[in-house]
Amino acid sequence: ENINSHMWFIHALLFFYLLSPFYYKLFQKIPYKLLLTTICIVIWFVLTLVFKDMIRYDLFEFTNRIPVFLTGFYFGYLTKKDKLCLSAQTWAAAAFIFQIGWLFIYLISGRGMYILVPMSNCFLPNYLIATTGTILLAGLLNVFETSDKKIGHILLKALTLLGGISLEFYLAMVVHSGILQYILNGKLNVFVIDVIVFVFLLSLATVIFMVTDFLKAIIHFLHRRI
Repeated sequence: ENINSHMWFIHALLFFYLLSPFYYKLFQKIPYKLLLTTICIVIWFVLTLVFKDMIRYDLFEFTNRIPVFLTGFYFGYLTKKDKLCLSAQTWAAAAFIFQIGWLFIYLISGRGMYILVPMSNCFLPNYLIATTGTILLAGLLNVFETSDKKIGHILLKALTLLGGISLEFYLAMVVHSGILQYILNGKLNVFVIDVIVFVFLLSLATVIFMVTDFLKAIIHFLHRRI
């Protein structure tokens, strides 16, 4: 009845995972990547305005994240082709836009402002913060790598691990389902509980990743044998 059920975002993530191969095929065939991305976002925006009074209000919390998904594809393409130029001016502009994103969150969530589409906080603020936050994170890693290669290398490895097991991390959250918080609630400091829960989830996600990786290796081996 409501998208904000427990762990609703797992289903949203799975939808994007399943959609990715089909969109990637289209993305590969079109030479004008930025134009394709822009057209897809415009189509999403138009459809949102057309159907805004026809579909359930809470579903916009999911559909409003589609522009981030599309832009993520384009950023990935630029990174792969080594075309993403991250100059000091780019980072400065990203930092400014990042702050504007947080300002929009305040205006929408705190002041009730409506911006362009239903569930406005899930569109423009989310889009600005997600896209510029990625650039700022890349800049931060670059600073660490330049000033101290060891720290930069460790951070890069840690983020690569978290990115590589993101789906497994969410699945671990489903399995966990608040059990640890319930057991430890009132017995330890809230911060300590959060740290314990995070370490538990990370460990469980790593185990899930290793098991699935092992199963994939078996499937590939059997496939070669058949």
